[in-house]
Amino acid sequence: MSFLPQPDPLTRSRAIATNAIDALHREVIRLRADKQADVAAHVEATMNALKNAYDIRLKERATQEQRIPASDWREPTDTDQGAEYLVKSDQLFDEEFNPNGICVGTVVIAADGPGGHIATCATWCNYQDHYHTKEIAMPFLIRDIED
Repeated sequence: MSFLPQPDPLTRSRAIATNAIDALHREVIRLRADKQADVAAHVEATMNALKNAYDIRLKERATQEQRIPASDWREPTDTDQGAEYLVKSDQLFDEEFNPNGICVGTVVIAADGPGGHIATCATWCNYQDHYHTKEIAMPFLIRDIED
């Protein structure tokens, strides 16, 4: 099953970090050319801290993805009706609050007939600091919740 053609959140964050690091590197070169070595050293230290933080985030992400094997995700069937599962979908993606696009949801059969399913999920609303319910339609994957 393939989701809508959208870049992986990790690819998106990698592009953002790379652009920021490149901009900082250009600034270091400009500051050195202007003979502002002390400021250049400060900007370079910031750039290195950003690189290190990003490397740590990549390692954490790789570790997290190893804990949830891709083979455990599957498409919902009619027998999954009414049960709670972990739901994974691009429709649940939020770069800050849900970068993996995964949340707990209940699967129901859609009114449009067999094979169509809807998942009712809880998503975080940062503006009011509480959860909203959100119904998402196919495509999405489900996985059993482990204790």
